[in-house]
Amino acid sequence: MAGLDHPNVIHLFQVMETNEYIHLIMEHTVGGQLMDLILQNDGIQDEEAHRLFRQIVHAMQYFHQKGIVHLDLKPENMGVDAGGNITFIDFDLSTRFTAGKKLKRFFGTVLHVAPEIIQEKEYKDPQADIWSLDLLLYAMLTGKCSFEASSNREVKKLIKQGTYDIPPHVS
Repeated sequence: MAGLDHPNVIHLFQVMETNEYIHLIMEHTVGGQLMDLILQNDGIQDEEAHRLFRQIVHAMQYFHQKGIVHLDLKPENMGVDAGGNITFIDFDLSTRFTAGKKLKRFFGTVLHVAPEIIQEKEYKDPQADIWSLDLLLYAMLTGKCSFEASSNREVKKLIKQGTYDIPPHVS
């Protein structure tokens, strides 16, 4: 997070280290998580979803230009500020990448990861984030996850198949 300066990224003010802990002093987001907004109305209206998704895509473009792949794009990792704008608040699984080199990081929240991560196949730069953007937009518009099942094993199977139902109201 240090060195990131984007309107949709939470600001890190200070890092304090003790013998036992590392403390991050960060900006406070007052609007809750994007997930809260999604759950309030079983999805977000098209116009508002477009506005918010545009902010998410611009932030992702910024990360990728900085050589950072997020690897855990999900509504719970995004806050909403007082102005109703997106703020990326969680970078636990993020890592740096070098263009042309393949990544070998196979983790993330099962409901939101790309097939290559589930299959533990090496993948190029930010392509796993691009897959997750699609799943995020689906959740924003429908209020549901793209791949829902009773177990992680079933979810992984559905993700490998790569098909999900798109409701008629989603264009």
